[in-house]
Amino acid sequence: MLIQAIHPKKLLFAGLLSLSSLLVNAQTDIQLSVISGQLSNTPNTEVKLVYNKVPFLNRPLEMRTTTDSAGNFTLKFPIDRAWSLDLQHSQSNLNLIMHPGDSFYVQAKVNEGNWDYAVSGKGSAETALNFANYRDFDRDKLNEFSILVKTADLLGYSNSIKTWMNDYSKVFAKNAKALKLDKSLKKQMEAMLRIKEANYYLIYAKYRKDIGDSLFSFPKTWLEVIEDPNNLKLDHVASPEYQNFLLLHLTLVGPELKNDGCASLKNFLHFSDSLYQINSRTEINARLIYEGMQSGCYASIKDDYNAYMDYGNEQEYKMVLRQKASEVAELAPGDLAPDFTFMDVNGKEHSFKEFRGKVIYLDFWATWCGPCIRSMQASGPLKEAYKGNDSVVFVYLSTDRDVAKWKGHYITNGGDPNHWHVGNSGQSVSMAYKVFSIPRYVIIDKQGKIVDPNAPRPYDPSLPAILDRVAAQPYTPEN
Repeated sequence: MLIQAIHPKKLLFAGLLSLSSLLVNAQTDIQLSVISGQLSNTPNTEVKLVYNKVPFLNRPLEMRTTTDSAGNFTLKFPIDRAWSLDLQHSQSNLNLIMHPGDSFYVQAKVNEGNWDYAVSGKGSAETALNFANYRDFDRDKLNEFSILVKTADLLGYSNSIKTWMNDYSKVFAKNAKALKLDKSLKKQMEAMLRIKEANYYLIYAKYRKDIGDSLFSFPKTWLEVIEDPNNLKLDHVASPEYQNFLLLHLTLVGPELKNDGCASLKNFLHFSDSLYQINSRTEINARLIYEGMQSGCYASIKDDYNAYMDYGNEQEYKMVLRQKASEVAELAPGDLAPDFTFMDVNGKEHSFKEFRGKVIYLDFWATWCGPCIRSMQASGPLKEAYKGNDSVVFVYLSTDRDVAKWKGHYITNGGDPNHWHVGNSGQSVSMAYKVFSIPRYVIIDKQGKIVDPNAPRPYDPSLPAILDRVAAQPYTPEN
């Protein structure tokens, strides 16, 4: 689940150690963005631009190019929102925050064993500031921070972070002045100072929780920083550091975990809905809903999923969630039975609609399936009991890939009516009915609605009573 996805050692220094590449702040116009530059003394070297359009899938996409003999490179790509991207080369990584139509020029060179970057061009100020702050402060603190989290007591950690934030603020002010930030961006980046401090405290709290420190509680001074309402108003989800803050805030300040994982997930969603701004909710809730569907909680969060389809402003996320829902959604009694176009041995097309007003006992089978055939052979008494009763029909739906084998099989040609094949809809039928193994039986009522998506086998003594009960219900023709 979500909590296991957070790695405390990698959370804070997002300038070059981006946890995830995020696309946010949905806009409507797709514009071409450009990254060009030069890697000093690095000819014929691969340069990759890595980004994750749907972060909770963890399937990063890549664009690749190679520097020329002088180390020059250019990458052009269309984007429709603010992105967090990672520019990778020579075992080095530069995180970029880009908007549609931005054009960056990256001058890179090795300085005292590390790659340093000068970033210029349209929209580059935030990226340039992030790297300058990393270069002048974070890079030297990485190892020290990892040790501090694991070894410092609460008071010692608090004092260290206060000193660090004082030093970092000076670095920030110097670099912001040098880059001549406009007022709007400067205000936003000043707000990110508070996020950085909050992350320091949240990471320590997560480590204490991970090692089972049941006595840990947030000091009041920490909570004043973490729960500052302005943090959530920032809604700057293009920043990996802000994303780290949201994930940690949700899992450490949000609802307590319950033994019922689905109930915990629903509480997280309600917490997110009550506090986070639209971009933050779009990102966090998509992750929660997807993980919930993977964990078997779809029924519990179906209302949250439906609500997300209305308010979510990220079409890529909604497309992924919609596909996942189609995979995991279980058919339930009362649901309309998915219908398709099937064919009989003569090539005539059929659908379940032709049996409206009748109860359908649907049998998924295949010629290669031994248990399917044995069940059919044992179904004689059931078919005899309903012989001449036109209120119940038996439909045999083959999933065979080899249609010719199905057409020639003795079961198909055994005299029973309604032997159909899934035809070209095989995969869609299997997904719609969640047929992952056969034999499988489904009862559909006179209105074309599911009665039992996992009905008893034809020789089960309980089956006739079920069929009789459903057959006794009246049929109301559709208008």
